[in-house]
Parts: sequence; structure tokens; C-alpha cells
Amino acid sequence: MTWYFSTKILVPAVCFMLVLYAAPAQNPGTFYLKPSLTGKLLFDNNSLSSHFPDVFDLATEHFTQQTPLFNFQRRKLPLAGISVGYTLRKNENSVELGLMQDVTETEYSITVNNPLPGTKAERPVHYRESEGFYNFSFLYKHRLLRFKLGSADSGKYLKVFISLGASYCYEKGPAFVQFNSPDLRDRLYTQDGTIIEVSSAKYVSASIQRNIAIKYNLISLKYNLGLDFYLGTKEKEWFTTQIGLIYNQGLVHTTTRVDVKVIKNQQTKNYIEYIRRNGNGIYFTVSKRFYLRKHPRKNT
Repeated sequence: MTWYFSTKILVPAVCFMLVLYAAPAQNPGTFYLKPSLTGKLLFDNNSLSSHFPDVFDLATEHFTQQTPLFNFQRRKLPLAGISVGYTLRKNENSVELGLMQDVTETEYSITVNNPLPGTKAERPVHYRESEGFYNFSFLYKHRLLRFKLGSADSGKYLKVFISLGASYCYEKGPAFVQFNSPDLRDRLYTQDGTIIEVSSAKYVSASIQRNIAIKYNLISLKYNLGLDFYLGTKEKEWFTTQIGLIYNQGLVHTTTRVDVKVIKNQQTKNYIEYIRRNGNGIYFTVSKRFYLRKHPRKNT
């Protein structure tokens, strides 16, 4: 998985920072930077191609194929992000511009109905394809609730904000690529001597037409909705946790071609399926704001 920076993303972010920093001195707002770490629960309504003549339902007397609706990201490290924001002193609402690593993953499994004892086929065999991209977001955060924690003198609080906005997902690709040949992933064996060969190929931001995959620069605009929970005291804001939903059922991020070849009595049957994902997910984030001007404290 390769991560990169693009001037199409960085230039708007730098301009936004300069505008905020150049705000008039009498403006009572507060300017901050916010690094974040995120875990993602991916979900999609799997779009399975059924209009190609070589596509079949992958369920036979020998095996079944399944694709889960939800799966948590398998990337070992959390998704890193950085945001710049501007908070109004009067009501503590804020606007925020962020750049975050993001990922889309396709997970599927093959279950052999009559597996050969002592082999890998005795349990469902899981496969996964993943691809990284960048998530560029613009958000407005509005305070809903404020709770005092502990004694009245402690000054501890919990603030709840609703976050509304949009995410622009960007990934660069060449204008045209040929359809990749699937790579062999496994050979599974049944008790009656049948061999099941599982192969797959991944296409990023691709529109598949017969045997050709057209790859383009991905520009996908998604809804971004969440709840932010701020913890702190009168003297110091500790950290923020967030749960958010980023969703759009439009443009596809990845398409995985799954090929299953059943070989029995020197006869071969081929099964092909296309699994499409568009990178939707529920995001769980931990972050902290670092103020570049003195943060105005409120007694309420």
C-alpha cells in the first residue's frame, strides 16, 4: 500500500491555514492544529457484476463463497491525520479542514463443502485485498451539550459536538490499464479428489468492461457526519474522541475479480465474480487540539 502527497490536496489546505492566521486581531476566535489516529469499520452493499456472460453465482456442490457486509480494517497501524481549525469564542463552534490516510478493503471467503481431512480446506479460507487513498474533509462542528464532571470545583467537563460536512477522496491513477490476469491464491482439495483453485486480481478505481479495466484519477465526494466528545478542565483540554460516518454509494474505489476453478475427473469448470467496494465506513478517532493562539477559557 503506497501513500503519497498531492499538490491538489496540499494547496487548498495551506491556503485555508493562511486565511485563518490572517484573520483580524479583533476576531475572538482561536486557531488550532489537531493530529489524529483512526480505526475504520468498513461496510458496503457489495456490488456484484451479473451482466457478464462469464459470471456465475459462486455456490456449487463443491464450495460456497461469502463476502461480509462489515469488516474492521486489517491495517496494522491506525490511519494518521492532521487537521487545521478555527474555533469561535462566543459559542465554541468551529470549522475544520483535515487530511487523513484512508483505506478500502475487500474481504471474502471460500468454504469447501467436502474438505479433505488434515488440509487447509477444513476451515473457511479467508482472502483480503486492500488499497490506500487520501481523505480530504471540510467540517463544521456545532456544540450540542456540556456536562460537568466530578465536583463543582474540579472544573472537569465533557462537551458533545455534532460534526457535519463532506469528504473528498482522492487517488491518482493512469488513464488506461489492461485487465490484469488473476494470481493463484490457493489450491484446496476435497475427499472425492476434486481440486479447487482460487485466484484473484485487484483493480483500483477501475471501471471494468469485458477484459479491459479503465483506471482514472479518483474524485469521490462523500457525506461526513459524526459526534465529537471533548474532555478537559478549565485549564486544559485533554483529548477528543469521535465516531463518524463517511458514506456515498456512488463511485467505486476497488473492484476485485475472484476466479474459482473446479477440476474433477479431468474436467474443469470456471466461476468468476466481481466484488466492488467504494470505501464507506464508520470511523473511530482519538485526537488532540494544539492551539496556536491562547485558548479562551469559559466558566460555563
